[in-house]
Amino acid sequence: MSMYAIDTLAFAKKLRNAGLSEEQADTIAEAHGAAFREAAEHTLATKTDLSETQTILKQDIVAVRAELKQDIGAVRAELKQDIGSVRAALKQDISAVRTELKQDIGELRTELKQDIAEVRTELHSSLRTQTFAIIGAVGALMALFQFIG
Repeated sequence: MSMYAIDTLAFAKKLRNAGLSEEQADTIAEAHGAAFREAAEHTLATKTDLSETQTILKQDIVAVRAELKQDIGAVRAELKQDIGSVRAALKQDISAVRTELKQDIGELRTELKQDIAEVRTELHSSLRTQTFAIIGAVGALMALFQFIG
């Protein structure tokens, strides 16, 4: 039994009052009632249908929310692990760069010390040469003054 009803008797009466024969009015009213019941049963939602759909949707929302929480937790754990890995790799890289810099600084110090030693040697050699030249010039001047004098 359908829960949707149409008053076919009142509908047929209106059709008769509009000028249709009793047979035509009854046939149209019955056909219209049957079409209405068919459409209502297959296309209109009842309060029960809506309530069931609402319950299902609420359950789906709860399930999706739980899945999202799990997914967020998994992503959070992955990110923490990735950050830890990146942090460890950066520490290793920084340590390697420090070691390289210390080695480079040590090499530069050694090179600078060698360069300074070479400059000292050159300066000493140049000073010795200039000292001998000055002594020679002083000696020559003294000899010249003795000869003149």
